[in-house]
Parts: sequence; C-alpha cells; structure tokens
Amino acid sequence: MNRERYLSESTEEAVQMRDKVKNLLYSKDNTNIELAYQIIKGGGMHPDFVPVLWAMNLSKGHRKRERNKIEKLVKEILSENAMLIFHKTTTQFLETYLYQHESWEDWADVCLTAVGESEELAGMQADIALSLMIFLQ
Repeated sequence: MNRERYLSESTEEAVQMRDKVKNLLYSKDNTNIELAYQIIKGGGMHPDFVPVLWAMNLSKGHRKRERNKIEKLVKEILSENAMLIFHKTTTQFLETYLYQHESWEDWADVCLTAVGESEELAGMQADIALSLMIFLQ
C-alpha cells in the first residue's frame, strides 16, 4: 500500500494497515514496537496512532529516550498547542506521579483532563483512555 492511501484513505485495507501498526505497539514487545516505528517512519504518521503513542508514553516503564522518540512521531500530526499539552502530560505528570497521585487511575484522570482541555485532543480522550487501560494492565 502506498503512503498516500495508508494515510488518507478510509478503505478497509488502509484501516487494517493502521490497525496492524497499533497492534504492534500494543504488543509491548520491543521488537514489535521498533517495527511499528519503522513502518510509521516509512509510511507516515496518522492521527489513529496518536492515542496509542500517547498512552505508551504515559504508561510506566518508558525511558526518556523512548519518550523522545514517541514525541518526535506525534509532533508530525499535532499542532504546536496540542504538542505542548502532549509534552506536559508525558513529562511533568509522569515525573511527578509518585508524589502527587495516590494511584495510576488518579494520575490517568489528571492526564485525560489535560487532554480534554484542548479542542484538537478532546476527541481523542476516549481512545487515549482505552489505550491507557491496555498499557497499565
């Protein structure tokens, strides 16, 4: 499938291709995640990937280097304002989780509230919440 179709079409084939990339990210296997990064790098960043990448970034266990890689991918899709919210939630909230929140659920609620404050991102809240549930299991 060529880049334009992968990114712009809503055909079953294009949606399946994007779902395959999301499943690679959801697998939590480093090899699969790296393959997904390569597919995104070659095929382009699609808005469907933002909630999954956001949740990956917010989930525990991702080092700063990994967060930076995800942030570079997401930057291709989000406006500057939305990118600032992304950066804030994935660094400030992540770094202060242990000190300010009683549970991962409380922390996720704070992150999702911040996401909802942006018009561009508010529509992604449900997808980010679903992805967070998968990554925090």
